[in-house]
Amino acid sequence: MVNKIVTLLMVVILSLPIGIVNAEEQKLVQGGLSTSEAIGGGAGGVAGFGAGTAGAIATISTAGTAGLSGAGIMSGLTAIGAVVGGGAVAGVVVVSAGVVVVTGAGVYGGYHLARWLTTKG
Repeated sequence: MVNKIVTLLMVVILSLPIGIVNAEEQKLVQGGLSTSEAIGGGAGGVAGFGAGTAGAIATISTAGTAGLSGAGIMSGLTAIGAVVGGGAVAGVVVVSAGVVVVTGAGVYGGYHLARWLTTKG
């Protein structure tokens, strides 16, 4: 039962940023997105991906045996996966979901920052 709930939760978490990105991409295709908004969203996505990846690496290295050796990575993923009732594979899903969420937030924030700057300037 716990695994089904975790799987459903991961599907929902992973689909939220994808929906945001798809909505903004649809505006670009239809011509409703300005160049500065597209660049802002792209830059925000790159920044979000970098921040999410750095956070994932830091979390993995500190969650289990300290370090980024093979044993350190596996123990970190296992410790993270244990939070949701799984093992190392569940840890990979949790860490990946975190990176996707932060990337989506970066796209969303970058787009809205560029939009705000163009309307204020």
